[in-house]
Amino acid sequence: MATLLLGKNDLATSNSPGESTQVTAVKFSAVESGDLDNIQLYIHTGKDGETVKCAVYDDNGGVPINILGVSSEEATTTSETGTWVSFSIDPTIPIVKDTVYWLAWHPSHDDIAYRWQSGNTGQRAYDNAVAYPNFNDPFDVDGTLSQVWSIFGEDTSAVEGTNMQVNIGDDWKSVAAMKINIDDDWKAVAGAQINMGDAWKTIF
Repeated sequence: MATLLLGKNDLATSNSPGESTQVTAVKFSAVESGDLDNIQLYIHTGKDGETVKCAVYDDNGGVPINILGVSSEEATTTSETGTWVSFSIDPTIPIVKDTVYWLAWHPSHDDIAYRWQSGNTGQRAYDNAVAYPNFNDPFDVDGTLSQVWSIFGEDTSAVEGTNMQVNIGDDWKSVAAMKINIDDDWKAVAGAQINMGDAWKTIF
């Protein structure tokens, strides 16, 4: 089960194509702590033979500055119109709850379109005259807009319930369900988390 760390994981109301010489970055405050290992970007219109890369930047007074990591390069196709595309991040990026980060992407072609809508003041920044597949480090802000786009970062390392085990008589058994006793009444547990290095991980 993936944990949403930051971003917009629903569909914005409008769509627009990007530019192959422009990096777009969108500002978000992290809603959870964790290790960002995957970015999902909504591709409204793909294009055969073209690709996209993503990146993560930290924040400096409301603008993106230092690059923290760059994703895999993923292909888009016309058949992928209207779909979320996943971009892996390796090594992972440690994300701290309530800290501001910027999720960025760079397309290889102008005709690839994405979803956006009105956002907070200066929530989108852009860096022009960048040759694909590069990202400037530091980010060179050529302008900002009050827009938010459908892109989010997640931690996919959360442990599924079927992977949780307990030891019974030297035999490890998978746990599919759990109950706790409250005032002599057994209550079913709908979900559980464990703390690993100051980051809460979902068990089930």
